[in-house]
Amino acid sequence: MKLNHKNFYVAQAYADLSNNEIVVASGLSRVGLSQILRGVRNPRPKTVGRLAKALGCSVEYLIEDEITLDKMVESPRGCSCETTGVVNGVGYAKTKREKPKQRGSQANIT
Repeated sequence: MKLNHKNFYVAQAYADLSNNEIVVASGLSRVGLSQILRGVRNPRPKTVGRLAKALGCSVEYLIEDEITLDKMVESPRGCSCETTGVVNGVGYAKTKREKPKQRGSQANIT
């Protein structure tokens, strides 16, 4: 899971918190937060949850969007082993894009 650094800094500014205040509120170490913000390591889901709670934003807001939004796969609690990601509590799966089928009188027009 990758942290969306831009959104992190926006949430940090909105919450008016310093890195030290985020460390205290989230329970992370200073070194851990520094490594995440520098891109040395990616945070675990639990860590992103702690950061989101400390900043007062959603987990979805803080994660990098690495999924294809071609097909929604509804799942309870927003996660499933068949999904490739979760946005706003809805799991999404990668699928091939198919051309829409033509309907009615437009199907015969060339």
